[in-house]
Amino acid sequence: MLICPDCHGWRRHSSDRFCGHCGRSFIVLTARATPQYTYAGQPNAHPSVLTVMLTNDGPVDPAGTVIVLIDRASEQELYRRELPDGLLSTRGDCMDCDIPLPPSVVATPLWKGRIEHRIPGRDDRRTLCDLDFGLSDPMLALAEDTVEPVLLSQEQATVPIRLQLRAGALAPIEHIDVDMEAISGWDAPPLVQLPPIPSRLAAGDDFQASLVLKGSHIGRLRLMPGGMRVMLAIRLRNRGEPIRLPLLMRFKTPAKPEFSIPNRITGLNGRTARLPITLTNHGGTACTLHTLEARLNAGSERIAGTLEFTGADAALEPGEERTVVLPLSLRLGNGGMLAPRTYFCEVELGFLDEGFSVPKRTVAVEVRPVQPFNGYIAIDFGTSATAVAYLRHDEAGPPRVLSLEPTDAFVPTTIAYAYDADANTLTRYIGNEARRRAESPNGASIIVLDNLKWRIGTAEMLSLPNGDSVSWIDIAADYLQMLKERIEEHPSIAASVERAYPTRPARFSSPATAGLFAAFRKAGMAPMGIGSGGGREVLVSESWSPLILAQPLPHLEAVQKDALDGSVLGSSFVGTHHVLTYDVGGGSTDLSMFTIEVADRSRIAVREVATDGSVVLCGNGIAALLFRHLSISLDLWFQKRGIQRFRVPIHLPWDEIPPGGVNATAARNGRAVARLLRSLQNGYKGGPFLTMLSAFVQQFGEGHPIDPADEAVVKWLSTYQGSILAAEMLDGAPLALVTVDGETLEIHWGPEGLGLDLPGFVADFWASMATPMRQTLSNVLPSDGPRGQVLHVLVSGRGSLFPLVRQMIRGHVAAALGKRAHDLRFIDTEFLKNITSLGALYLAELVLNTTGMQFRSEASTLFGILGDLDLRSGRRRFLKLCDGYPTPSDGICAVHRPLPPGNLDRRVELGVATREGDLEESRFRQEYVVSNRVELTVQQSENLHVLIEARREHCLTVSLGWPAPDGDVNDPSTFEMVELGSIALVAGACSAGASGEECE
Repeated sequence: MLICPDCHGWRRHSSDRFCGHCGRSFIVLTARATPQYTYAGQPNAHPSVLTVMLTNDGPVDPAGTVIVLIDRASEQELYRRELPDGLLSTRGDCMDCDIPLPPSVVATPLWKGRIEHRIPGRDDRRTLCDLDFGLSDPMLALAEDTVEPVLLSQEQATVPIRLQLRAGALAPIEHIDVDMEAISGWDAPPLVQLPPIPSRLAAGDDFQASLVLKGSHIGRLRLMPGGMRVMLAIRLRNRGEPIRLPLLMRFKTPAKPEFSIPNRITGLNGRTARLPITLTNHGGTACTLHTLEARLNAGSERIAGTLEFTGADAALEPGEERTVVLPLSLRLGNGGMLAPRTYFCEVELGFLDEGFSVPKRTVAVEVRPVQPFNGYIAIDFGTSATAVAYLRHDEAGPPRVLSLEPTDAFVPTTIAYAYDADANTLTRYIGNEARRRAESPNGASIIVLDNLKWRIGTAEMLSLPNGDSVSWIDIAADYLQMLKERIEEHPSIAASVERAYPTRPARFSSPATAGLFAAFRKAGMAPMGIGSGGGREVLVSESWSPLILAQPLPHLEAVQKDALDGSVLGSSFVGTHHVLTYDVGGGSTDLSMFTIEVADRSRIAVREVATDGSVVLCGNGIAALLFRHLSISLDLWFQKRGIQRFRVPIHLPWDEIPPGGVNATAARNGRAVARLLRSLQNGYKGGPFLTMLSAFVQQFGEGHPIDPADEAVVKWLSTYQGSILAAEMLDGAPLALVTVDGETLEIHWGPEGLGLDLPGFVADFWASMATPMRQTLSNVLPSDGPRGQVLHVLVSGRGSLFPLVRQMIRGHVAAALGKRAHDLRFIDTEFLKNITSLGALYLAELVLNTTGMQFRSEASTLFGILGDLDLRSGRRRFLKLCDGYPTPSDGICAVHRPLPPGNLDRRVELGVATREGDLEESRFRQEYVVSNRVELTVQQSENLHVLIEARREHCLTVSLGWPAPDGDVNDPSTFEMVELGSIALVAGACSAGASGEECE
């Protein structure tokens, strides 16, 4: 606090500008420094004198004032000058002040300082302006002619490279390191660069350098047709991190295309067989493909199948290996049927390039008659990928997973519609074939759709490229129908699949569940459920499947050993056990709590006591969160290069589809980003998250939550502040994006490219995902946990492989158990997605065929409403209308709910729960709200009931009613009623508030 020098009666703060007693105006100086603070690309323009223009807003103290130049990094005073009396004594006076810069400042590429105004003898310091001037951050890149692979002649031992400064001014280059091991996985002798290297460059300048190959390099390169990628690390003086640039080099060798096919495939008569063909180029230059043609000899007639290569698909790059599928119709040209037997088919590959030819190949095609499949099929219709498992009745052994993609066990849940206007044909593709259609340049006639599962319950209609308007149920049915065809054409099935066990998330709404049923039926597969006590059948919940790994049955031991390498319950399994399962999928996380009562291996009773789900935590949500923290560096990369963001459109597969669909460029870029984000989630393979998590566990111990609200955790996270991805990711594959003009942009990891603020991501993850998941756990797990019993926790789903997810689950469950956390058994596994489809079949088989095995779900869906607030418990009571959703055969379901009399808007909230009785609102999932203006008398309000009737399948009418004076109080059909409206259980059938007659 300071005293006014005039009246001495006012104690003022240093930021005050006027005396509150006498009104004296204290000095107000502003400063502007010239020249500009930053001078990009002008290494010789660093000023030796800094000119500062000072302006006064009020009288200056008579004792005189000074301005001081401060180095912000060291807080060292570099220059001080006393201002002459009288020059700034009047408001508006200004003067120039030349400040010589010390040599240490002139020699610094980037300097940060400030100018202060001080009054000698007083504690009065004000910052007039901050200074940030010097050379701008350099943007060094390979020149355009070296971005493409450097092609070497057979005896060439020197690799010429040309470096170019895109922006900024370059500090002296100290040396260039060449890291071969990081990318090529090869611990080779270092490459040697040849001088000279210039010390400074201006923006736009380039220079030549050369890398010398040794004999071991040349020998290795000759064995690598795709070439060898190395990383140039260019180290600059006064710069901590090097600038990293990738360089691909390979020898000029002719293309050597080959293709391989299986010895035998199986197909159904009259259907289309799928022939997987692997294409490989063992040479050092690309070749251009034309067609793949298959000719099946059927007596005097030949059946032909052709696959044409166009656009980017036509180029087979050096070292590339690609698997494609050639469709082959198993029907005669006149529409007749082939005799069921084995035929031989010739396959030939054609090229557009002259001089290329490869030998023909022959495959045996076994044609089988169409007959129903003798067994079970389970389909895990996933958010990002779909898995299929099967169990044959005529074969011994456990259920198995079908591999329906040439290189993967899972089929991406993606469908594409391609329209040929000339032929007026609409072609459908699913899986990886659909994703490749997003790369097509003809985006106007193609639409690629993802995330079918969670859109199946919406009423939105979508326009296909041919102009047809379809619902998401129709789109899901198209996907499932083509998936059904693949299943039927698989050699392990080779039969007609007419029914299947689908799996369902716990948080699936009623429209989504009904839509899933409708899609399966439209695809020609009847959806099946398993028995769950009382003669009821229910769909398999996705959180049930891991439970099979806890069952002490002999024929489960093989899969348990593969997944766990041991038993969950141990050797002394007799007794009561408690199991909590997490299924962390792409679109949601499901939790279920079970008790398992084991008398012996032949008498086992499984009871699901609670279940809940969350759409907050999911694989796609984690990926979206990663992108949010990654896009900061991405936008900065665009900004520094003057690229307008809208010219590089990105549409992530899990984002909602905007009106008009997504163009091919945005879809292609979105998939490139999605592949990158999913690779980041594979932290269990070794990466920045696993490195950070290991450090966290070492610091705090296993199971400690990574909670940014914890001061100790905040302090620990601060050690990572501002960090980018750990070193093992810096040399990872670049992100390739395409502009609307067709230009390809490669964005690499490192200080000048992609980076991720780890602490920011962790804090966001905990706030937006971990905290809500704690509430979801409380809905399933009793507050004190299972008393006197060990709690086994099983985790499945691809999302569980993300390290922070497991740490979160451990922390949540341990906190819920409190002092009894030592009774927790966390089963640390790396379950794959196929456990869901496999588990569905195991459960179906156990319930149907295992004597003494009982499975009961007490957490089955209950349909009802929320009552008024209970003043004693402080909770709203759940009032059950019926088990599940009513059908026309159930009649009218009713529940008593009094309301105040009068002419008011009567609002009814309907939804589902998994527990009856007193219920917290967090355990109730509202799905519908129906309201209307209804006038009630006192007598009516006292006897008021909410009534639900299914007048049509999947369409409910909601009414308020009361017993008629001469009616049966136990027969709701005799009640006097006022209809509120109708609700739809199938998306698009009707809307809440519509009349019963409009509900179709």
